[in-house]
Amino acid sequence: MKSNKILGATLAASLFLVACGNDSKSADSSKFVCDVQETLTTVIVIQEIPDSVSYKEIGTLNGSRIDFVQELYYNNSKTADEICENTKEEAAGWLDGSVHVTCSGNRITRTDYSETTDIAGYAAKRRAQCDVAMKENEQKNTSSVKDDFYCKVTSAENSVKMEMYVRGFVTIVSKTEKGNGAFYTITEESYEKFTDAEEQCRLSKEYAGRNDLVTCSGKKVTTEQVYGEAFQSLSLDFMVDGYQEQCDKHRAELQ
Repeated sequence: MKSNKILGATLAASLFLVACGNDSKSADSSKFVCDVQETLTTVIVIQEIPDSVSYKEIGTLNGSRIDFVQELYYNNSKTADEICENTKEEAAGWLDGSVHVTCSGNRITRTDYSETTDIAGYAAKRRAQCDVAMKENEQKNTSSVKDDFYCKVTSAENSVKMEMYVRGFVTIVSKTEKGNGAFYTITEESYEKFTDAEEQCRLSKEYAGRNDLVTCSGKKVTTEQVYGEAFQSLSLDFMVDGYQEQCDKHRAELQ
């Protein structure tokens, strides 16, 4: 069976996926969706990485096989030229001449076939791949570091956590838990440079409270804090507010 190498590569790169319906659409959408449509004789897949590349595939049942027409459009002409050359080299590897590649501007068109008649099975496989890519993208957008600054505060029943990142400078993870009439906070600061870590280590030890423990190792500074009787009547909300103020303060300083 012939393999659909372009589709596999683009899915592996976590392509952004858009609903089909626009044959000439360039890659300018910021939405992340996937729409694999099928009939008894056709399957359509459209994928997109915003501001980079869009991909459309149409598979049509033809006797004992499915014929595919795959079209890629790259926003960057240099990238399109490189992919065009690579795709033509890949196509030349099929000695039976069944794979054809044409390039026009930033658009690459490739025809191929798969020795199967299972349209539904093929569509299901593509949907599964799309689902994986969508989940990975969702996790990236909600949990991973974005751009030059990222700060997020999350809370559970008895704990609050702050995650902060400043590109080229520091990653901070601070967690506060409430138990036995006290609040316990552990803050880990991982710096990009030894000099910044050394300076923060010095400052943390200089301003450490009576119940604070500061340890330094390499580019990492860890501070353990205990808030006792004076905080017993407070809820974790005050820590949520405190963490959020830190996020807002650093965000404003970096703008």
